[in-house]
Amino acid sequence: MTAPRLFSDHELEQSAVLANNTMNRERGLAGVNSYARELGFDPIRHLVAQSAAPSWLDVCSGEGRALREAAARLPDTSVLTGIDLVGPLTPSTLPPAVEHGHRL
Repeated sequence: MTAPRLFSDHELEQSAVLANNTMNRERGLAGVNSYARELGFDPIRHLVAQSAAPSWLDVCSGEGRALREAAARLPDTSVLTGIDLVGPLTPSTLPPAVEHGHRL
């Protein structure tokens, strides 16, 4: 099975789609409630294949579960950023590689 094509930054900026109806605040990297299931490929493998210093901007990141899991598996040079509309996570619960913010 071929991994689905990811949209370019320009295509995403022009798209009206921000999230799908199955997204939720506790989504992880793998398993039943995961980015891997929804996207059809392993996000970590994809990030590592793209760069020695991968970055991930997770819009509507919820509780940041997937970002926490990614921080444990990606190199220290990674930049992981989560943005959520509801509110930020408590900074003390985040690994150093994860930035998280919210918008009111």
